Amino acid sequence: MGMAGSITHDILKGPPPPPIDRGWGGGGGGSEGRGSSRRASFTGLFVLIAASTMVFAAFTSAFVVRRGLSDDWATLAKPSILFVNTAVLLASSVVLDVSRRALKKGNRTQFNLWWTIATGLGILFLLGQAYAWRQLKDAGVYVSTNPASSFFLCADGVACLPPVRRSDRAGVC
Repeated sequence: MGMAGSITHDILKGPPPPPIDRGWGGGGGGSEGRGSSRRASFTGLFVLIAASTMVFAAFTSAFVVRRGLSDDWATLAKPSILFVNTAVLLASSVVLDVSRRALKKGNRTQFNLWWTIATGLGILFLLGQAYAWRQLKDAGVYVSTNPASSFFLCADGVACLPPVRRSDRAGVC
């Protein structure tokens, strides 16, 4: 008998038994269908942290070198909404952690409440960023205005990625 699981084998002997469902993680790691093993999760987390650190280090290095090499660096006045936005983003992170803890305790109702609040704060942050960009645009600050504005707008745009990803996972976007 050549190929187990082929069409002729299925006709003659019947289909093979269905695979044993071990959950999302495919077994292994003892997580009983709760996802990948803990070790794989930590490996992914450490890779993400290392990549984020390297991007931040490269951006900081480029900032320092660019600022030191030229005379065309002009500081810009930052919109005051950015300070409020920082507080909103920090509050969103705290609320997101509270929601994670509620889910870990198995309290789905509390998780949904806190997750919704965190998502709302993330959306509020994005609206605040849009308002800040509008203020910068009205003041004539663009990416091409000067090196300081291009670095600022690039860093500010990158700051919007975590709330966008969070709202995407929540089904908002």
